[in-house]
Amino acid sequence: MSLNKVRKRDRHFGKMSSLHAPTLALGVGLGVAGAVAASYLLGKKKDAPAARTPATAWPAGKPMFTELGSYPAWDEGDKTGSFLKINDMLMAEVLEELPGLYEMPAKEVQWVERMLNYNVKGGKMNRGLMVVESVKELAKYKGKTLTPQEISRYAVLGWAIEWMQAWLLMADDIMDDSQTRRGQPCWYKNKDVQKIAINDAFFVEVRHACWLPLACRCG
Repeated sequence: MSLNKVRKRDRHFGKMSSLHAPTLALGVGLGVAGAVAASYLLGKKKDAPAARTPATAWPAGKPMFTELGSYPAWDEGDKTGSFLKINDMLMAEVLEELPGLYEMPAKEVQWVERMLNYNVKGGKMNRGLMVVESVKELAKYKGKTLTPQEISRYAVLGWAIEWMQAWLLMADDIMDDSQTRRGQPCWYKNKDVQKIAINDAFFVEVRHACWLPLACRCG
């Protein structure tokens, strides 16, 4: 075959390839999708119970459907004390869920309790209390009077901010090689903690987002 014929043939097939490339890509894509779907349907057992995983299987009533009556009544004469009671309730829920839902041993549950008391509490709580006051002002603007239990439920939003601040400070202290926080050694500076503090910071980060649906389920 002459060199000119070879070049003409190559140009011909090059044009054909460029014309059919989108069709081929679509065909390959549909084929892969079909294979994946078929594999899923064939491998799926009928009437199989849904997998129970910690990320999706909340205990009944917690945290998204906590009844309003279970909140401690807010006391305008002791805002700080009322706010602290809400955090005690949230911490109790966390510690209650860990053994049953997450199969966490008692020793690790005690660690979480110690870690939360060490890092979440002890601040001025200005951010969280400002959330409560803001909600009260918004309710007043809307012409609505909040009950003491409703104020306490909205205080959960304030603690979501406080928990977020806590994990940020835990991580920031490690990055900045800080020595003290709130009048005591930084959490990671404890000899039995050190790098475990990174994992603890992530724990607080994940948990603080759980309080949002708890507080925002407002009728």
